[in-house]
Amino acid sequence: MKKIAFQKHFHLFPLIFLLIGFNSSFSQVPFFEKSYGQTGVDIAFAVKQNPDSCVYLFGYSSNTSTQGEDFALSKLSPQGDFLWTKYYGTPDVDFGLYMNLADSFDLILLGLTATTGPLEQEILVIKVDSAGLELWRKNYGGPGNQSCKYVEKTSDGMYILCGSTTDAWGTNDVYVLKLDANGDKVWDTAYAAVDNDYGMKIIESSNRNYVLSSDTKSSGNGGYDVQLLGVNNSGTVNFANVHGDLFQNGCQGLMQTSSGVNVVYGETEIATFSLFDFFFYMFDEMGGFLREKVFGGTGTDALFDVIETPMAI
Repeated sequence: MKKIAFQKHFHLFPLIFLLIGFNSSFSQVPFFEKSYGQTGVDIAFAVKQNPDSCVYLFGYSSNTSTQGEDFALSKLSPQGDFLWTKYYGTPDVDFGLYMNLADSFDLILLGLTATTGPLEQEILVIKVDSAGLELWRKNYGGPGNQSCKYVEKTSDGMYILCGSTTDAWGTNDVYVLKLDANGDKVWDTAYAAVDNDYGMKIIESSNRNYVLSSDTKSSGNGGYDVQLLGVNNSGTVNFANVHGDLFQNGCQGLMQTSSGVNVVYGETEIATFSLFDFFFYMFDEMGGFLREKVFGGTGTDALFDVIETPMAI
């Protein structure tokens, strides 16, 4: 399993985005900067602003009445003033990993829950309204471990998720899960391979098809490389392209530009065991590789999200 470094306490820097123009950059002064948390562990992985202009933070916390960590959702005013935190979980350990907007003012919360022990994990999805009232919750899993780290609502009113699942040989395969509006499973697919592969982000493109970015150790030039998968609305693969080099490449996500270019981003070594730099790998709508950009400073650089600006890429 991959290891992720965490920081203690919710820490929010609204309106700070990575704005990329390859030859120029732009930064903004924070509207506010505040910390939220208690004496235990409070970790936020996602921040969203609802149409009501309030800001929502989502992750997990040990400051609950259960024995382990639970999903934690905090609501802030548009000015960053703390309004409330609500917890969702089970008597086991529940890690909140991602949140996205759902219907109207509702939110979809995504994470994993330990079922029969630390090596048995299932996906947990909870839908809540803007007051934090739970609308429904569902578990999805099977033998071994299942985990998803991204979810978004699709144009047909359903939800698409991606992550990983362990196979019969004990390695991780890319996993995609489609849910209906009530959280019932429509279909799921694991893309089996010989080594560890992790789905990082899936987005709806055109004609209800999807594009998926993933880390792959099964394909490429050794170590981890970046894989871009195109799948249709039943999970069948339309294309699969891998890009990388002899060094380690860590995929963090995917963004599709208004012109249909798929931008995969993350961090990469520039020499064996070197510190990481940022990377952008750009693919066309059918997964054909276009170009790449690697840049960074003297230390370690990690890139976790990208948005498109009015400037042309």
